[in-house]
Amino acid sequence: MTEAEWLACADPAAMYKFLGGRASHRKWRLFACACCRRHWHWVEDTPAAKAVEVAERFADGRTTDKKLRAAMNQADAVAGQFYDEYRLTQGVEPYIAHVHASACADAVRSGVRFAVNAANFAAQTYAYEITNTAGGVSDLWQAHKDAEAAAHAGVLRDIVGNPFHPVGFDPAWRTTDVRLLAERIYNDRAFDQLPILADALQDAGCGAERLLEHLRDPALLPWERSDATGPPPVEHARGCWALDLVLGFA
Repeated sequence: MTEAEWLACADPAAMYKFLGGRASHRKWRLFACACCRRHWHWVEDTPAAKAVEVAERFADGRTTDKKLRAAMNQADAVAGQFYDEYRLTQGVEPYIAHVHASACADAVRSGVRFAVNAANFAAQTYAYEITNTAGGVSDLWQAHKDAEAAAHAGVLRDIVGNPFHPVGFDPAWRTTDVRLLAERIYNDRAFDQLPILADALQDAGCGAERLLEHLRDPALLPWERSDATGPPPVEHARGCWALDLVLGFA
């Protein structure tokens, strides 16, 4: 894969193959969690959503293996409960919730394979939602799944960055103001404030244009959609390469 292909790629499978071991377990886990959060409404306020939150904390060393395993078991259990409800009612909604809870359960597991599985389940969630179907595959279903997968390629670029041109960071730019602002943005998921962080970095002497451009990229900032055409827009996520760089995460 060339740099141009990486930057334009809409097939995350090709990107997975290219990355291989270049991305850390933390990056893969946060990528899977970000894909799950794109369709959060299917699992919100369930153990599956809580499992994703635990996985995010685990990625940053903020919880234990024991709590991670418990969260995984709870996500698996709720996925099974949704499937049991589907079998009983043949309803579309419990089936889609089952698929997305399965995505969340795999996001909790470690390794590239499970991260890829989680993203695949999340793409299926979108396709089933848009086609209002439970199980089965059609050309229309596949087209919607491919559209969501293309969005996942954008999520992966936000998290991994450009592997062909890594950006350096001078620790002198990490002033107290910059560090505190970056930590607050990360902890509060306040990604709409990343342009403010870019301004603070410039004030600290940062001249890394690719870093500043990514933090200011209007296409990645949270925004309210005026229509429901196509998958949700790609937004900054935990694990964003630029924010990670500022925070000093490996």
